[in-house]
Order: sequence, then C-alpha cells, then structure tokens
Amino acid sequence: PVSSVAIDADGTVHAFRREGAILTFDKNGAFLKSWGEGIAKWTHGLEIDREGFIWATDGEGHQVKKFTPQGELLLALGKYDVAGDGPNSFNRPTDVVVAENGEFYVADGYGNSRIVKFSKDGRYIMDWGSKGTAPGQFDTPHALALDSRQRLFVGDRGNKRIQIFDGEGNFLDEWTHLGIPYGIDISRD
Repeated sequence: PVSSVAIDADGTVHAFRREGAILTFDKNGAFLKSWGEGIAKWTHGLEIDREGFIWATDGEGHQVKKFTPQGELLLALGKYDVAGDGPNSFNRPTDVVVAENGEFYVADGYGNSRIVKFSKDGRYIMDWGSKGTAPGQFDTPHALALDSRQRLFVGDRGNKRIQIFDGEGNFLDEWTHLGIPYGIDISRD
C-alpha cells in the first residue's frame, strides 16, 4: 500500500509505501529507484518543498523527517517510537507542509489534534489546537496545504471540514461542503 504521493518540480513521482520505502518514478511512470527501506514504522505524509527536499511523516514512529533527494537524512524531529505532546514531540503526526520562507507546519493529527509550527532549521515556534469542534479545534487534522498567500489549509477529517488559518494560527474560515478531507492539494494557479 501507498500512504502518500508527491511530485517534484521536474515531474518525478515519489510514492511512500507503508513498508517504509520511497519509490521514485519518472513523469511517464517508469521506475527509477527505491530508497529508504525502514525509514518509517508507519508511513503517512510525504511533501517535497521548493528546494527539492523530501519530508516524510511517520505516524506510529512519532517523527517527521527531512531528506535530500538522494535520501540522506538531514533532520528528524520527535523521538522514534515515543509519543508526546511537547514542543519537539508528536503523537501520530499525519502531514507536513513547507512555507515559502522555509518555516514548516506539522499536523500532529491522530493523538494530539494540533498544528505545530517550526522554523526553517527545525526550531519550535508555536502550536495551536485541541480536540473539539470549535474553530481552531480539530478531530484528526489529517492533511495540510498552503496557498499562494501562505494561508494554511487544514483537512480536519473527523469534523468533516477544511479550516483555514494565517501563518500565526489565527482562524480565518472553514469549508464544510466538501465531505471528509483525507488530502488537500492546491495547484500553482
């Protein structure tokens, strides 16, 4: 099974297999390579940032990792196989998205129902959210996307809505007409 797919600027397709490997295909679907066997206990989200770095969330390993396109580990946040709710720990994270300035957001979805914001170098900045149905609360924040204005779109799966926030975590709007959001993608246009 594949938990997530991401496409880089060259059109190369990266598929994150539940067994913990990333399969890479050219834009025509021809297999190129497989790497990272065992990099995650239970794969979930995959993101490729503007610089081509590959970000992966390990839901049951409670980590977020950043790799070079060649598979070299550059950053690992969270302690492997240890759930937590502090500034540098997660409880079953689901997704990660990287802003234009390099700051990034993690949906700490299954266990903590919060969004965590980090600096480009992985330093904790802030978090927001708790379990609930009010604006700014979540029931499994499952997917993340940023639009051209750097607004954060959160697929609040359990509440069957998408919540929209500014970069400081301020609630802007919600959409409730789209069903259950398992994933979100915003095209360049």
